[in-house]
Amino acid sequence: MGLQGNNPGTYFAFSMIVILSFLGNMLVLGVMITKRDNLKKPYNIFICSLACTDIITVIFLIFSRYLYLPDMPENEFAATLFCSTIWNACILFGLGYVSIYTCLVLTIERWLAIVKPNTYRKTKPRHAVAVVATVWFWGLLVQATTLFRGKADFEKGTCKWVKLSIGEGPFPYIDMTLQCIIPFSAMVGLYSHMLYKVKKMPYLLQGRGAVITKRITILALAASSALIIGWLPSRISFMLSKLNLNDANGLVHFWLVVFSFANSFVNPILYGVYSSEFRNDYKALLSKILCLRGARVSPGEEMSQTDTVNCVTVGEAKESEKADVSQAISA
Repeated sequence: MGLQGNNPGTYFAFSMIVILSFLGNMLVLGVMITKRDNLKKPYNIFICSLACTDIITVIFLIFSRYLYLPDMPENEFAATLFCSTIWNACILFGLGYVSIYTCLVLTIERWLAIVKPNTYRKTKPRHAVAVVATVWFWGLLVQATTLFRGKADFEKGTCKWVKLSIGEGPFPYIDMTLQCIIPFSAMVGLYSHMLYKVKKMPYLLQGRGAVITKRITILALAASSALIIGWLPSRISFMLSKLNLNDANGLVHFWLVVFSFANSFVNPILYGVYSSEFRNDYKALLSKILCLRGARVSPGEEMSQTDTVNCVTVGEAKESEKADVSQAISA
């Protein structure tokens, strides 16, 4: 089902986003799973949730009007469901708002770690899990009005955009406020307050654990900045389309959407750029994967138990060496 905004360039861009995002975020999840203590820290739980969200997002991106959209079902109920969830990308962008609010709670977590350290020490992994569940619910909820903007056109055998029966005037502004203005403004405000506090009271980033706190905060700031830069233009464009001032199926809007979903593969790169710990974990995990792959003599031959143990030992040795270096630095 072709749309005006689709051309070879957008198809290629979205396809690359799917591939790079899936590989990058699977690498992030692999790091989280292989290091058992990772998920005991709130910020790692949020990063893990963000990686899971991005993987699910690109799966929905594949079967969306931006890539390989299936034909509208002939059954009336199935067609209505298809147009209100898949064709209009309601779930796809709902997952995007889950990512946005996940970055917001990661920002709040960093703010607590720096400005309210005593309160931060009281936070537990179960608190982070509860926040993640709330973010998923809220992120999908703020996209609810889009459910009613897609309608089946059985005469043409396709879906079409329709106006809301009520609230057509104020809802575009309400949606924009909830989806972008509030979370983006909160991120900018909290990071600005952190910077002000650190400049005024440098001791906030001194002492035991200060290096890790600073590194994770810079990482979170980079991810939040990329998200704001990537998402804000496309959300403004979509709001204008609701006011009949822009075409949501046009080429310009499609390219703005490309920049929005590019955040899905940018995040794993930012983790490696701004965190030496992530870089080392990436290298250790890839070394294990290559070792396990190389231990197979032929495609049909099973690995011996000795080969498996050797590969695991190599990875553990690298992690142990890194831990020793970290302890020496902190000492």
